[in-house]
Amino acid sequence: MPVDEYADLIKNNGQLSQPAAASFEFNGNQMWISDHRMEELFADMLQPVAIYEFENDKIEAVRVNTPFFELLGYDDSSITGGMPLDLIDPKYHDSIIDTFRRVAETHKEEECEYLRRTSDGKSKWLRIRLKYISKIGAHHIFVGVLTDITIQRELDMVFMRLSGELGKEDK
Repeated sequence: MPVDEYADLIKNNGQLSQPAAASFEFNGNQMWISDHRMEELFADMLQPVAIYEFENDKIEAVRVNTPFFELLGYDDSSITGGMPLDLIDPKYHDSIIDTFRRVAETHKEEECEYLRRTSDGKSKWLRIRLKYISKIGAHHIFVGVLTDITIQRELDMVFMRLSGELGKEDK
């Protein structure tokens, strides 16, 4: 049926649903409204988790759980209107965008590590593991599980410094 005829049919008969528009905007809350089990599962997760929307190299966190806020702060600007990349060290932007692109193209899990500021101004090393969920319009939807690897990275730096000092003493 041609689109024009379908539009006329909808106009004349309000019982039919309209076709999804190409510029459909994803509302992360829709998943929880339609299925309370999703909210329970998301709320009960112990690791920081976020639902991300990715389009045209732009990343937006549309939903996060309580452990996410506990890790990064309740005033985290990536959730309160900013973009997640705003808080990430610029030298990791390309790596993160490339990871999101690979997940969008392959639908396979990917991960990357990066340095990020928290809402209180401190820096944390994080590893994010992304999993593809779906595509709504032009928006790719991912779930991301975060792991704080700050202590591991700090210990690695101490080890490297001590290894360098030991190497100097051997000479």
